[in-house]
Amino acid sequence: MKKVLVTGFMSFPGVPENPSQLLVEELAKFEPEEYKLTCQILPVEYDFCAKYVAQLSSDYDLVIHVGVDVKAKRNKLEMRGQNKCGTGKDSSGKVGPETISEKGSDFYSSIPFDRVSENLSFEHDLSEDAGNYLCNFTLFNSLQKFEHKNVLFYHITDISLNPINQQLVWLEELIGQLLKR
Repeated sequence: MKKVLVTGFMSFPGVPENPSQLLVEELAKFEPEEYKLTCQILPVEYDFCAKYVAQLSSDYDLVIHVGVDVKAKRNKLEMRGQNKCGTGKDSSGKVGPETISEKGSDFYSSIPFDRVSENLSFEHDLSEDAGNYLCNFTLFNSLQKFEHKNVLFYHITDISLNPINQQLVWLEELIGQLLKR
């Protein structure tokens, strides 16, 4: 049976209630027959996320990190982790490293995004810019850890645009499409 990890994030400065946390908590209530699902909510802290990704088992078949982009009008499938961080402070007050790793430049996921994208029933965007905060930091570290394989950052909109129950349907559909390949 395939193993799937889905993470969401806790609240952070400017986002007192993180829709990604609500979404992943709802997803965790399901026990799919097709795959073994593990859900985890992560604090928005550089040190924690770096340690969390480093200790992950390499036997996951798919890793999806879910975060919110409060400015987005549509959900986004992030294809690239950039080897950089901005100057925004995490929940602990820490600023991320200017360069995440000495081992490389940007990393791209091996997921065939064009094929997956054309089979999704909901509007979304493909993106190569996960930002310069914890979203990109976590994506970059995960792509490095899993050697670019089957890792995705999924940016969702604010729930004022798409409620959690609709986001849940879309996330389940995305997981199904990603496992088909």
